[in-house]
Amino acid sequence: MPTIRKRNNKYQVQVRLKNRRPISKTFLTRIDAQKWARESERSLSLGYENVNSEVGNFSQLLAQYKERIVPFMRGVKQEYSLCRRVGTYFGSFYPEEVSSKLLGGYRDKRLQEVSSQTVKHEVNCVKRVLKIATEEWGLVLPRGVPDVRLPRLPAGRKRRLSESEQVLLLSALSPEMRDIVIFAIETAMRRSEILRLKCDDISFTDRSCLVTDTKNGQDRVVPLTKTALAIADRNIGKQAKLFELKPDSVSQAFRRACKRVEVTDLRFHDLRHEAVSRLFERGLSVPQVAMISGHQDFRMLARYVHLQMFNLE
Repeated sequence: MPTIRKRNNKYQVQVRLKNRRPISKTFLTRIDAQKWARESERSLSLGYENVNSEVGNFSQLLAQYKERIVPFMRGVKQEYSLCRRVGTYFGSFYPEEVSSKLLGGYRDKRLQEVSSQTVKHEVNCVKRVLKIATEEWGLVLPRGVPDVRLPRLPAGRKRRLSESEQVLLLSALSPEMRDIVIFAIETAMRRSEILRLKCDDISFTDRSCLVTDTKNGQDRVVPLTKTALAIADRNIGKQAKLFELKPDSVSQAFRRACKRVEVTDLRFHDLRHEAVSRLFERGLSVPQVAMISGHQDFRMLARYVHLQMFNLE
């Protein structure tokens, strides 16, 4: 039978069943304590031993998540970074203490410090850890995995690169960086996709390259223009990969070049927007552009279509 004792404004629960090892847990409210006691008693009676007393606090859940789940995800580095940030705030809490109210307070606090997109990723990381723990690791949450309103994301950037800016920017870059920037504009590929390209991914016969390990998980074939093929031909065979620069090095070199020639408010990812916009300007349809760019949701391409592309009479 469960027993509940109030100590130091908290409620300590102990559940005992015959021939079973007793389990215990501490809660902030009596209602949560009673719910956990009923669920735990049921779990023990069914023979489930792995209940919250063995799960530990949120930092312990994160440790399991980083060891058992993260290595098999896309964007491993980014997920580790998310875990580190949410662990700083939630690590000392017990999982059942991570409520909608607590998540909402965290959301509001972080919105004063970082972007809406970052806050969305962090809140979803917390929910993801709790969901996996309840589904696979025996965590019992009396109120279920908490939910909270996510921040509204700002409209996507629409920064275009003018011809004069492109000339200035290319003049301030090293030969390899020039090739990477032009290749990005010619193919609409993401920075990570360009820097993962291997020489074997280039087909001069088909005038294309194979893009693997993409953001949406689906490989795609990107047609190459004469300019892009010339860049590939110039760099192929020097090493296993088409380009050897690291992602952070590319972004840093790009920022420095922009600053040097006074091109403001331009990011490397804006080159993808520029490339997609130019594809539409050349008369390609939305499905055709989506096949090249890898966008799965056609609505995501709507912001690339500018009014000046149309000549209505």
